[in-house]
Amino acid sequence: MKKFMGLIMVLLLVVLLAGCFGKEEAKIKFTTGRFNSTIKGYQKGKSMIISTNKMVMKGDKQCVETKMAFNIPGMDSTTINYMTPKAVYTYDSKSKMAYEIKIDRSEKEKIDNPLKIEAELKKYNAQKVGKEKINGQMCTKYKFNYTGVYRGGLPVDSAKKSEQKSEVYAWLRDKDQIPLKVKVVQAGDYMEIIYTKVEVGGKVSESEVTLPKGTKIVSQEKFMQERMKGFMKNYR
Repeated sequence: MKKFMGLIMVLLLVVLLAGCFGKEEAKIKFTTGRFNSTIKGYQKGKSMIISTNKMVMKGDKQCVETKMAFNIPGMDSTTINYMTPKAVYTYDSKSKMAYEIKIDRSEKEKIDNPLKIEAELKKYNAQKVGKEKINGQMCTKYKFNYTGVYRGGLPVDSAKKSEQKSEVYAWLRDKDQIPLKVKVVQAGDYMEIIYTKVEVGGKVSESEVTLPKGTKIVSQEKFMQERMKGFMKNYR
């Protein structure tokens, strides 16, 4: 169960921190648009989690709303994350509180369009394994093997702890090479993310990617205490 929960958490990050990492000077460059997705996790063939995500991006900012449904009574939850060039803020709409996690740029990470993974396919010698339609759109299916840690839907070579063997599958839309589906398999358990809406461009207001006015920044401990109170009320 512990291994499976770790797989859940790393793939969930695909909607928040996924990108192309390189040696360029650290900066953020998001593709303006709206992207919805669904994440499903399976352990021993049984569905363990379903997450629906709404991601809005503009310039150097990003907002992701995640609704998670576990097979555990009272544990369903909604989380909203706002990402800026210097920090990620996890926001609770009920209490109007948020806690801050500063972004470490010491490794010169460059976070780009989270829907482009061609560089990873080339790096890990991905093989074309067929053609399939995802949401009615023709895609080319790729597969590659990876031993290590997956974070944000992409391999992390520098993370040597808890390495695991994974089979990674990606379905890239033929017309623009945007992945409409990614699946990661570890020891028979697997997680998959399917993009149900991909809208590049269009109008995105600043308020959609910025913390609401009046938000109180608190410690992570206080934030989690408030969230736990809500969980306990639901559980009862």
